Formats: sequence, structure tokens, C-alpha cells
Amino acid sequence: MSDTKVRFETRMLIDGKLVEGEAETFASINPATEAVLGEVADASKADMHRAIDAARRAFDETDWAANRAFRKRCLEQFQEALEVEREELREELILEVGCPRMVTHGPQLDAPLAGALTHPAKLIDEYPWELDLGDQLSELTNQVTARRVWREPVGVVGAIVPWNYPFEVAIHKLGQALATGNTVVLKPAPDTPFNATRLGRLVAERTDIPPGVVNVVTASDHLVGEELTLSPKVDLISFTGSTAVGKRIMEKAAATMKRLFLELGGKSATIVLEDADLALSCMIGIAPCMHAGQGCATPTRMLLPRSRYDEGVEILKGIYDTVHPGDPQQPDVLCGPVISAKQRDRIQSYIQSGTDEGATLLVGGTGAPEGLDEGF
Repeated sequence: MSDTKVRFETRMLIDGKLVEGEAETFASINPATEAVLGEVADASKADMHRAIDAARRAFDETDWAANRAFRKRCLEQFQEALEVEREELREELILEVGCPRMVTHGPQLDAPLAGALTHPAKLIDEYPWELDLGDQLSELTNQVTARRVWREPVGVVGAIVPWNYPFEVAIHKLGQALATGNTVVLKPAPDTPFNATRLGRLVAERTDIPPGVVNVVTASDHLVGEELTLSPKVDLISFTGSTAVGKRIMEKAAATMKRLFLELGGKSATIVLEDADLALSCMIGIAPCMHAGQGCATPTRMLLPRSRYDEGVEILKGIYDTVHPGDPQQPDVLCGPVISAKQRDRIQSYIQSGTDEGATLLVGGTGAPEGLDEGF
């Protein structure tokens, strides 16, 4: 356990101001202990529309979309502010996401903090915003036509973030959208709001980003976030999450012909061939244990050749026998809790249905691991 004190930001960022929500507050729960970490602003649909209006005005009425040097400076300020609070953010992620401490030194925090803002900021000076395709003589008119391409921001981006890697996904969405001149309404998952409200506070207090360019709206009701897909003032939805929700977003966004960036869930298979180094290949079997398997890029199935099936299963059993779910605060824990009781119960139902249908359970099973009676 670190001695770093975490200051949770309870307010949303709308139009440059840190504000409460119309629907009062909702609780954020520590998935490792089930303790209430704190209350956060609970937005109404009206709050969401205030944020959308602010983003629309900031795009249409300020020079944010055109002033590249200013955008670069603002992103550099944002990066500096995050660096100052890096360790506090690390503790916050462990508390609200339940991610193991060791994972914050990689994909949860340190890896995205290294490049999610700095790389797009660097590209502002290097990207070919204008492209000269050369002049062309028209055979129809016998006139010379100048051909140019200008790359411009799309407008207002609705960024919807999942709970499994919330800071990593949010900061990558913000970095790329802001560097290219868009304005953003960020909607975090209700399970993990505090890392997003921290981003909002840092934007408001530590950068020159104009009011409305970044808005952070927290809500317990998923339908508040759906207003982003319905509003004609939003030009693009960037969503990371489940396939089912991605389909709903496509359906709701169709009426206003929104552009969509959908990064949807899916578990891939590791395919091991006859001539593979089996021990080495099976080591990837540890991947589903990292952060309790809560990752859209996590391979959760392994297909072994029949001729080496028994050998591979024994190797995998040995690997899984070494993994012990535990307190994510501890530096040697790879597998912490899942995010909620709902997800825990869902996973246990899969284990039960698998064994009911004839699968062989080699390691673990349903019920809480020994000594872990609290948390998910």
C-alpha cells in the first residue's frame, strides 16, 4: 500500500467549469474491498446537452480547430499536469479499477502516459495538413485545374470509455482528437469515473485549453451517454466497449449520419501448431490472468494440436497453479478483482455452464478464492 494520498475529483467539466450534476451524485466502489471510495456528479440528459452545446460552440466559434501551435502548447501543458500527479493517478486507478499495481507500470498508466499526448503533439508539426497534388489539364475544358487536399478536423467528438483500461483509452482518445483540432465530450463508464474527472480538473486548472474544448460528463445512467449518439451537434462517436453496445450506437447514430470509430470487444484464440515450442507457446496462457482477464486484446482460448493436447494441458495447468488472485495493492499480484458483482457473477455462471456441459475444470472454480471474502 502506497502512502500517496488520493484526492478524488467529484465534479464534471462542462464549458470550462467544474460543476455538479442535476441528478445529484452516485457512488464509486472499490472492487477489491466493496468500500465506497466517494460520490461523483451524476449527470442528467440536460447536463449532457449542455456539454454538447459547449463543445459545438468551442469548435464553431474559437480558433481551436485552426491554431496548431496553440493546440500543441495546450497538449504539452496537459502532459506536464499529468506528470505532476502520476503517482496519485496510479493509486486512484488501483482503487477504482481494481487493476494490479504491476499493471499500472505498463498498459494501465505508464505506457499511455509516455505517448498518448506527446506523440500526437509532436505530429502537429509534422503531419501533412495540406497536400498539393499538382495541376492538371482538363481534356473537357482545356483548362488547368489546381488540385489541393486540406485535412481538417471532423468537429465534435463523443468519446465513450470502458471501465477496464479507462485512463489508457480516455487519454488516447483525447490526445488524437485534440491534436487534430476537434472538441470532445468524454463520457467515462459509471464504474470508473474518478480518473476522468481528474482529467477534467487538470484541463480546467492547469492548461489554456479553451472552455468547451474538453468536457467530461459522468452519469450512472447509460442512456445519458446515448444522447451523444442522438444529437445532430455531435459529428463522430469514438466508442470502446462491447459489440452489443457498438451495434446500438450504429443504429442510433444512423439518423444523423455520424462517423463512427468502434473498437469492440472480442476474445481471440492462440493457435499452437505441431512444430511449436510448446512450453514457450503455452506461456501466453498467463495473459487472461492479467487484470483478471479484463482486456479486449486478451487471448482467452488456446487451440492445441491433437497430437500434443495432453502435453499442452499439463503445461497450462502448471502455469495456472502459480497464479493466485489477490490484493491489487500488492506489487507481486497479477490477478486482482473484476470490476463489479455483476461481472463476477457472470463469469462464475460461465464456469458453471462449462462444467455442466462436460468441460474439465483443471484449476479454480466457482466461489471466492480462499481468504478473499470481500470484493469481486
